[in-house]
Amino acid sequence: MTPTVPLLLGFSLILFRTSALLMAAPIFGSKTLPARIKIGISLVIALVAFVAAGLPAVAVPTDFGALALLANGE
Repeated sequence: MTPTVPLLLGFSLILFRTSALLMAAPIFGSKTLPARIKIGISLVIALVAFVAAGLPAVAVPTDFGALALLANGE
């Protein structure tokens, strides 16, 4: 396994949290804001949070159930 997989998993978990935050926020959750802008803002916030957190690497789960639990926790 390459060392980038745990980093990518850590970034994706932060991205899940930031995208859910933007969907729930009143201004960003409205239908008037295009989806591409919402995705871009979410990616930028997730990248800043990922770097600010010290590039956290997450242990890669062995089965899909554990991965689903990780995503659900975010």
